[in-house]
Amino acid sequence: MTARRQANEGSSDNRPDKIRYRRPPIVERALAIHVDMPEERFRVKAETWPAIVQKDFPRAETVTEWILAVMQKEGMPVLDPNRQTMTLRQTYWHIEGKKKREGIQLWPDKISFNLLGEPGNARDYAELDQLCERWLMQWAAHFELSQCSGVTLEYVNLLSAATLSPFVSGKTIRIGEAITMFKAIPGPLQSLFPPFDFQFNVDGGTTPPSRFRAHCATIDTDPKGDAGPEMNLRFIATTNLSKDRPVKLTQVREEAALMHDLILLQFDAYFTPEAKRSFEPCQ
Repeated sequence: MTARRQANEGSSDNRPDKIRYRRPPIVERALAIHVDMPEERFRVKAETWPAIVQKDFPRAETVTEWILAVMQKEGMPVLDPNRQTMTLRQTYWHIEGKKKREGIQLWPDKISFNLLGEPGNARDYAELDQLCERWLMQWAAHFELSQCSGVTLEYVNLLSAATLSPFVSGKTIRIGEAITMFKAIPGPLQSLFPPFDFQFNVDGGTTPPSRFRAHCATIDTDPKGDAGPEMNLRFIATTNLSKDRPVKLTQVREEAALMHDLILLQFDAYFTPEAKRSFEPCQ
C-alpha cells in the first residue's frame, strides 16, 4: 500500500512544505514506530542494544513509567491495585555541551527518534528522516521485527517571548493574534490568561487513514520567576489506528513523510498570517 494525500486536498504544487521559515517555533520533532513485541524479548534484547548505539548516543538511561488507575471506595478516590502498569523506557542521547541534540527511546511497543532544537534553531525534518534511515533497520534486526502497525509524528511548538516576540508584552501573550484557534472566543469576556489546556482531534483525510491532534497547554513555570508566559502547541499526526494493520518497515519513512505533510498543512492553518510572517518565510 502506498501512502498518498487524497486528490481533493490539492496537487503537489500547493503542498504546504513549499513554504519554509527561518525561525519556526518548533523545538522538538519525534517519530514513533509502533510494534507488537513480547515484553520478554524486549527485556532480553534491550540488554545488548546499548553496545550498538553507544558510540553515537553515549548518554543512556532507563526510566520507569507507571500508569495508575483511580477507583472510588466509600466516596473517596483510591488507587486500583488491579490496574497498575509499569513500563521501562530505554533512552539514548547524543549530547553537545549540556544540551541533548538527538536521541532514540525504546519501549516494548515502540521506538521513538527524537530531534531537539531550540528557539532560532528548529532543526529540519530531513535530519529526523536521516536518523530514522540510519537506525530503523538496525533496531528491527536486533529486536527481530519485520513490520509495525503505523507511525506517529509529533512536533512541539514553543509559544513564548523567544518565538512569538511581537505578540508578547511582559507576562501577557496575545495568543488570539498568533493562533487561529483562539481568534474567536465565545462570549463577551475576551481576556485569556493561563493556564491553558485545549485539545482538538480530527480525521487526517489521508490514505492510509490517519488522525491529527492539536494540543495547546501552558508549561509549568516558577510562579515567582520573571519569565514571560510559555506554552506548548503540539501537533501529533498518526497512522497507528489499529494494531491489526500490518505495515512493512520499508514503508515507515513514506508514512512518516505523509504525516509530515499533514502537520505542515495544519501548521499553516493554526498560525495566523501575522505569526507566520514573524517566523521569517524564506519565500
